[in-house]
Amino acid sequence: VITLCEEAYGKDFSFLRADLKRTEPGCAEQFRSRFRAPIVFSADSNTLYLSKELALSPLPTANAELARINEGAVDHYLKHVQQGSLSRQVMNRLIEQLPSGHASQESVASSLFMSPRTLQRKLHEEQTSYKQLLTETRTELARQYLETSDAPVSEIAYLLGFSEVGNFTRAFRRWTGVAPSEYRAQQ
Repeated sequence: VITLCEEAYGKDFSFLRADLKRTEPGCAEQFRSRFRAPIVFSADSNTLYLSKELALSPLPTANAELARINEGAVDHYLKHVQQGSLSRQVMNRLIEQLPSGHASQESVASSLFMSPRTLQRKLHEEQTSYKQLLTETRTELARQYLETSDAPVSEIAYLLGFSEVGNFTRAFRRWTGVAPSEYRAQQ
């Protein structure tokens, strides 16, 4: 979380305070140094406090064009899916969760109020799997992003939940037979 905030707001970013549920470790000073803020250990909840000004300010790294494109792709995708089938519900959840990097089968199942095993069984009844739906969703979104934006491949990789551009490039080549840059040039 700290690293993401520093990437978004700059290296001078710091919290006002951090409350952590964990007990105070022997290396508490390392925590304080990394958070650059007072830390309350053994708190009732994990809570990070930001200044109101910072929370209300626009992100310096925001990309309005990419946000617009992402919203358009999501709207387009949602208009073309049936809300009734479980497969479509899973794909909708994937679209929501991919940018966070936490689009796991467990998180998708939880958001649909079922266990991962139940999700797996019901998807099998629809003759598909979580892995297939993840690949289909990523492939379709990647194509849309590459066709409709000038966003760097690294940002597209991030939006699709890839931690590294190389992983995205290899996956895209496996899906389409070409690298993302080649696909964009062909469009």
